[in-house]
Amino acid sequence: MKRTIFSLILLAGLLLSACAAPETYPAPKPLPLSGASYEASDTAPVAIAMDASGTSHIARLECLTSTGSSCRVIYQAISMGKQVAYQSWTPISGFTFRNPDIAVTESGLAIAVWQNCEISTNICSTWMLRSDNLIQVEVLDIGTHSRGLPLVASRGDVVYAVHEVTNGSGGSALKFCLVVPTRDTCHWVSLNSDKTDLHTDVTAAVTGMGTLHVSYLINTTTDSTAFYADNAGDVTLDMTNALNHQFNMGTAHFDENELFLPPAIALETDDGFFYIALVTHNLTSDILTV
Repeated sequence: MKRTIFSLILLAGLLLSACAAPETYPAPKPLPLSGASYEASDTAPVAIAMDASGTSHIARLECLTSTGSSCRVIYQAISMGKQVAYQSWTPISGFTFRNPDIAVTESGLAIAVWQNCEISTNICSTWMLRSDNLIQVEVLDIGTHSRGLPLVASRGDVVYAVHEVTNGSGGSALKFCLVVPTRDTCHWVSLNSDKTDLHTDVTAAVTGMGTLHVSYLINTTTDSTAFYADNAGDVTLDMTNALNHQFNMGTAHFDENELFLPPAIALETDDGFFYIALVTHNLTSDILTV
């Protein structure tokens, strides 16, 4: 009897230990960069977005180890620790790819953008890729030269691309392009004037209704002005159109040692409110405005 009781106690202890033992999984292993002649660097950024199924979509650069430039773009999709999609694009001689960004729709379609730049002139164009057609890349906005970092913003099954384009006077302006669900022509976020003003540091968010909201800075030689704009009145018109909105949020003057840092924008999930965070930096203190 004692032996039976002891056996039952031992069995119960083993069962309790089995129940209490946590499930363990092998640690994820980093995926190696492909190609011995390429490597990542501090000038080769990476962008990532995740869809509703838990699949991560990655756009990144690999640069030639011999030059540190002539960077190529890599698109990868990873699900449950396994690579499910991979494609690379290499620039032609004398060119390099820069500044990738990526966004994903609710249904899992990824849109990536990046710059294709001529190394000798630093003249760039913005290129775009869809994950449902990994063979074909296209110029986002034909006939324009891009400056600064292009970006993509998504909500549901709507994706917009935004990029900064140059003018003939050394200045720039911002354009937005609806790329999903329809491929629309690109429209102006800001006024397209032939001045040396630079429209920079754009940030963007998309509402559940599919409208685009952005904030950005206009920098001149003397000051920096923060702006907000949207296409809530008509998504097929410039944001400077009367149906849409364009607001001046204030100016920082360089002669007063002021500087606007890049703004940030966020929307509530029910679209009840949106918020813009803007920091003014000067010699004595930083001021945060929301």
